[in-house]
Amino acid sequence: ARLPELRSRPKRTLIVGGTLLFSLLFSIMLAAIFEYLDRLRENQPLDYEKAMYVAGAFFGWIPGVRRTGPVSSHSKGSKEP
Repeated sequence: ARLPELRSRPKRTLIVGGTLLFSLLFSIMLAAIFEYLDRLRENQPLDYEKAMYVAGAFFGWIPGVRRTGPVSSHSKGSKEP
């Protein structure tokens, strides 16, 4: 077996740069989604409940993610029997 003329190795700079770029874009998108949900909760509570229902159904299979029913504005702080 002959030794190769050029050494082959992982391109660490490319891997780190790609990971950094992906992480930055992912965090910006996640912050935008959380901001949207926060504004939706304040301005349109019924639509927020629907969005939380869909999110619960989608992410409910992940261990550690609690499944809760839709949060209604009537159940928060209500002291009615």
